[in-house]
Amino acid sequence: CVLLGGFRCFASWHSEMFLRADVNGWGLIDEGRMSRVDHYTWAANLTLSRFSRAKFAPQKGWEKSYGVHPDRPLLYALPKFDPRNVNFQYDPLMSGTEASRQWMIRNQLWTKHESMASGAEFATELWIGYQCTADQPACPVPQQDDQKWQCYGFSSSQEEHWCRDIGTDQCWEYAENDWSSTMADQGRDLGSSCA
Repeated sequence: CVLLGGFRCFASWHSEMFLRADVNGWGLIDEGRMSRVDHYTWAANLTLSRFSRAKFAPQKGWEKSYGVHPDRPLLYALPKFDPRNVNFQYDPLMSGTEASRQWMIRNQLWTKHESMASGAEFATELWIGYQCTADQPACPVPQQDDQKWQCYGFSSSQEEHWCRDIGTDQCWEYAENDWSSTMADQGRDLGSSCA
C-alpha cells in the first residue's frame, strides 16, 4: 500500500491515535497526536525526565481508551481453619498485557522497548519512562500534589545520626526535620526529628 506522494501506508484499527499522559495534561496541554510507524503500531517522540502515567485514545475524547491490565489480586484468602492462613502471602497474578509483553521479550520476539495496550474496560494507566522501556518504576512515583514529607519512626538500630547520614535508601529519601514549611504536614509539624 502506497499513499499519494509515495508514502507507505500501514493497516490499523483506528485512523488516528493520541497519547494522553500527565506530562501533557491528559491531552489538555498538547493533544498527543501519534504517527503510524508500522502495521497496528503507533509512535510519538517525547522527552521525559521521570516516569509518567499514560493511556492511549483513538479519538479526541475519552469514549474509548487503551491501557494495561492490572495485576489480579487473590479474591479469596485461605479459610480460618487452615493454620497457614496466618502467614499466607500471595503475589498478585500478572495478567494480560504485561504477561504477554514479558513472554514476547523472554522468547526474543520483542525488545524491552516494545509493548501492547488493551481496550478492556478495566484497563488502567500504563507507565512511560525516561529509559524508553515499558518497565514499571521500581519505586512508587508520587502524584504531583503528593510531594510532602512524612513522619518516620526510628527502629531500634536507628537514631538522629542515622537520619542525617542515610540520605536515600532504596525508594525513600530521609532527612532531619528542619521544621520548615516544606516539612510541615498540612500546617501541622511532623512528630519526629526525622522525615
